[in-house]
Amino acid sequence: MQLRIEDTLGWGDVGEYICLHIVGAICLLLETVSGMPLPDTRVALTYPAPAWAGEYATRLRGVTLAFDSVANMIDVPESFASTACITADASAFRQAVRLCERAEARHQSDGDAAQKVLDQLLDRQGDYPSLSEMAKALHMSDRTLNRKLKAQGTSYQVLLDDVRQELAVWYLRQTDLPVEAIAERLGYRDTSNFARTCKRWFGVTPLVIRAR
Repeated sequence: MQLRIEDTLGWGDVGEYICLHIVGAICLLLETVSGMPLPDTRVALTYPAPAWAGEYATRLRGVTLAFDSVANMIDVPESFASTACITADASAFRQAVRLCERAEARHQSDGDAAQKVLDQLLDRQGDYPSLSEMAKALHMSDRTLNRKLKAQGTSYQVLLDDVRQELAVWYLRQTDLPVEAIAERLGYRDTSNFARTCKRWFGVTPLVIRAR
């Protein structure tokens, strides 16, 4: 499994600095998500070994270094690709898949009013627009937006609730934000109102969702 780093911008004298930081960040990321040192990993760099090459070994611990190579690259065994991610979360995965599906649907159907509304809502944080404001943002009348959403078997309020539900679960499980801050991000100025809404949606309070 090989990752190449190509200089397409012309880094010039700062090439070594940029390349080292990119390689270091990638190696750290791979170690973090796998929870283990990189196995049998080789880092190749195009420039000659500098006088401070020993610092490379300190920062890139456990990897084999090679200088004067034909390309800047990180070579990791194929078996590493099957290593389980220690931060894997089924709920976050489903959320990501759903967002990707929405983005794909947007490209495939430019006339999808529901998708356009969802895209607008997902870009907001707390200041969710009214139906009239949303219709204006999409350059149509309230009646036209309502008609298009109804034809797709939904409504503006249903879509707004859907987005808030997904974000509520994500914020509660994936962040350490206080419940009060999450409620504000979802457009609830009253935390108790947010708690009641969570019970309506999920049958439990925000704290119970966070503890799961």
